[in-house]
Amino acid sequence: MVHELLNNILKHTKATWAVIQLNKIDESIVLILSDNGKGYYMNKMTKDVGIRNVTGRAELFNGYVKINSKPHDGHELTITLPFLT
Repeated sequence: MVHELLNNILKHTKATWAVIQLNKIDESIVLILSDNGKGYYMNKMTKDVGIRNVTGRAELFNGYVKINSKPHDGHELTITLPFLT
């Protein structure tokens, strides 16, 4: 999933920086990728193949994906997966 998302950032966002965070919060693993790229209007976002693949993989592990973005203000994508012990 990280590889797919980094590829999207490099190909489409025109970002000059990106941050990857990996945290364990309560009983979940939370992966956050953010950048300072061109961003987009959420209501006009088309889910390209890359985002659909990431969402599908998260759902396979009973997780979910949340995306926040505004034009000219980058984006932040959060993947939350249950922590299995």
